[in-house]
Amino acid sequence: MALTGEEVAVSSAIAAATLSLPVGLISLKRRLVSKSGLVASILVAIISGLAGLQSFLYVLMFYLSSSLLTRLKYSEKSKKGAAENPRGRDWRQVLGAGGVGTLFFAASFVSSLLGNLKFSAAFLVAALTSFAVSNADTWASEIGSLSKTLPRLIVKPWVKVPPGTSGGITVLGELASITGAALMSLTLWALSLHLILAVPSWAFISSSACRVPIIIFLVSWLGEILDSIVGALFQAKYYCPRCKVVTDKKLHKCGTTTVFYRGFRWLGNETTNIISTFTAALCACLLYLMYF
Repeated sequence: MALTGEEVAVSSAIAAATLSLPVGLISLKRRLVSKSGLVASILVAIISGLAGLQSFLYVLMFYLSSSLLTRLKYSEKSKKGAAENPRGRDWRQVLGAGGVGTLFFAASFVSSLLGNLKFSAAFLVAALTSFAVSNADTWASEIGSLSKTLPRLIVKPWVKVPPGTSGGITVLGELASITGAALMSLTLWALSLHLILAVPSWAFISSSACRVPIIIFLVSWLGEILDSIVGALFQAKYYCPRCKVVTDKKLHKCGTTTVFYRGFRWLGNETTNIISTFTAALCACLLYLMYF
């Protein structure tokens, strides 16, 4: 007897919870996430599972690739002041990267329950795009910070900024961003070929052959560019009076407390991520509704 769409969604969510718990505990032990980050990550996993087992596996690819890159040459990035918190990502960082996608996964599930499969598929595309943006952004940051040349401000290419500064880009970082976006696009394509325990909205995407992965690749890469622009123009920046440099952090790597310099005080890295992922996700959603 075939399972209904609702039964498939619940089964997928249970599978996501079961699979994400050991992954999360290993991540906690290796300090990839904090305790609050672990709880948030499992919540993201369960909700993504409601949008199909493929959705969870897609999110898992994002998590694994970004986590591995976070630890890549960590000591070198730490010396530059561009490394993540050694205690791991907390709930704010998890939701900053995955909160938008999680909301769109939930919207896809609810739309499916209401019988609107077109909107369910469109919201699913939006969710997948948001995680692709986060992956592109993470790859750009984690690999770009290893560049031998100083980043240049994306809105003022003639201005050099310290590694890890929002809005700063390098050739290495942009190539990494493209690769990160391409990885998620290829993951989507591979998952759409094997629709085991799939909800109806995934079947809609699968029927679009390669067009949806291509759209997600392009929009997610542009979303990472938007993230850099927002970070450069509007994100809160601080000045270290000791080192005489502008930074994103209230406490500079030298140990000096910085002073507010410009931007919006409330606009930090997580908020910038939410703006870029939501904008890209919404664009992908509208493109799907108009052309698919």
